[in-house]
Amino acid sequence: MFFVVTTHNVPKFYMPDGSNVSPKQINWIPFEQIKNGVRTRTSDLVPDNSMAAISELYKMGVKGFELKEDAKAFGKTLKIGAWKYLKIG
Repeated sequence: MFFVVTTHNVPKFYMPDGSNVSPKQINWIPFEQIKNGVRTRTSDLVPDNSMAAISELYKMGVKGFELKEDAKAFGKTLKIGAWKYLKIG
């Protein structure tokens, strides 16, 4: 699922009405990947439990998108200058 979020280090999620929320129940960890046997870690944060995060976001009314193009179309409707995508799951 793709979500439209703020550009803050710990992202806030945009609601369908354009407001944003910061779910307190999501635990964030640094993004880590292994590529060609080399482990790298970035300052980007991701939820430690994707399914629990998606469930919590839906309970709060945050809209998730199956396709990045749909998330982009939603982001363009927001009356803000900067936003980004966050893929969860």
